[in-house]
Amino acid sequence: MWYIWYRIKVCSGGNNMKFDKSKVCVAGLHDVPVGTKGYCANTMAKLESTVITENEYNVCTIYDTQGGYYFVRGRDYNFDGVMFYPAPEKQYRPFETIEEAQVMKGKWIRSKDYTEFFMAINIRVDVLSGLLLINGYTTESLCNEFIVDETGEPVGVEV
Repeated sequence: MWYIWYRIKVCSGGNNMKFDKSKVCVAGLHDVPVGTKGYCANTMAKLESTVITENEYNVCTIYDTQGGYYFVRGRDYNFDGVMFYPAPEKQYRPFETIEEAQVMKGKWIRSKDYTEFFMAINIRVDVLSGLLLINGYTTESLCNEFIVDETGEPVGVEV
């Protein structure tokens, strides 16, 4: 079983993600790692409808409760869903132009291992190498090793 905690965030529907029945997990039959984000429902029809609309209000996270024993529950703690569909992972690429990177100006950036923390203030192209740099870091290293502190998302452009 799984314990599901719904994020309370309302936004508009998504871009009609394709529903793949092979990705459906059923409580008691499939192991889903703790921390997995996705959608849950009691019927295949409801699950498919929820996934296709990609409404972030319905995204939930699986949490560990009683030492590895999981329950499926919703925002009101009265919902027992038996089907789970993992949400797709967002993909990011490094910034390629100064114009793209300008969105980072003034934002706090931190390393994934919490060893560095800084505000993006210097965005430039290195004269010798031609590389785009933010505070002296290449955009590739920022995309792979750092996140935007406020959102937890990688430093880059969503693809």
